[in-house]
Amino acid sequence: MIRTFRALTSVNPGFARPAALQTFRISIPSAMVKENEQVVRTQEEILHRLAAIPGVGSAGVVSMLPMTGGGWHDPIFIENHTYAEGELPPLRTFRFISPEYLGTGTCEEIDF
Repeated sequence: MIRTFRALTSVNPGFARPAALQTFRISIPSAMVKENEQVVRTQEEILHRLAAIPGVGSAGVVSMLPMTGGGWHDPIFIENHTYAEGELPPLRTFRFISPEYLGTGTCEEIDF
């Protein structure tokens, strides 16, 4: 197991030009924006403003960055299966992304 872990630390995960990527976290406090729709509109406005900055090749939004752990979890219940007391159903992890997210980080022509 230790050999496998050491080997995995040298595997290239396939990101295109990771040094050219910038990530950061934003938080929109519920005290400032109460409706979910307004939160989405605020995120979209931030995204459009970031994309408009000179030198930015692309921008996207994701609820949790890849390979950072976390995210939302949702149980998967098996039809006609009775769970014993204390038994948990399997969980799936999912993230929310903006349509632009998948194209961000794959652009090869980013000039600084």
